[in-house]
Amino acid sequence: MSLSAFLVALEESGRVLVPAAPRLAPGDGDDADARLAALHARAAADLAGAAPALDLPAARWAAWLVFDACQALAHRSLAAAEVQGALARPCPSAPGPRAVFSADLVLQVLPDLLRLARGLGDDDALTVGLRAVGRAWPLSSVGAPLGPGPWPVDAFARDPGLLALYADRVLLRGDRSRVGDPRVDDALREALGACPELSPEVARALGLLEAAA
Repeated sequence: MSLSAFLVALEESGRVLVPAAPRLAPGDGDDADARLAALHARAAADLAGAAPALDLPAARWAAWLVFDACQALAHRSLAAAEVQGALARPCPSAPGPRAVFSADLVLQVLPDLLRLARGLGDDDALTVGLRAVGRAWPLSSVGAPLGPGPWPVDAFARDPGLLALYADRVLLRGDRSRVGDPRVDDALREALGACPELSPEVARALGLLEAAA
């Protein structure tokens, strides 16, 4: 299986086959880059306003991280240290809208991965690693069971399109843990407008609806 084939399967069905070997064979970069560019084009077309340009190193990093997480989930014989090392590799790009948007092309599956991993236990290397990634990349982890904030949104909060995307995800998934940052709260109120009942949990956290009895 190539990295591009992995990305195609992840996008089209969400069901992937991963080998037990530590990594895929190199030499698949061009096809994978083209797939990531196509994902970026589609995501950019759906974003309100001008989308940040593609940051290929950040997108590749995210693709490999998700591959490694799927491999650790499927092949439980992998050593904890190996799993920890794979998920702790830092993104090669500096924090900012380009890196956040490009990594999110693949990292947005984090909530699903965490749900699949929750039966492994809170101290399992995969669960611990995915939670760390989720807290570091809040745009991609909305709805994941990661506990309360604060959330490091500085890398994208000044980008109107990404902030609106974040607010939409928070409202759609009813993730009240994301309430608290004034920039995010303002975006949530703007998105809710006169219809706070569209996301009652978040609206209550914002004080727009009375607490449930």
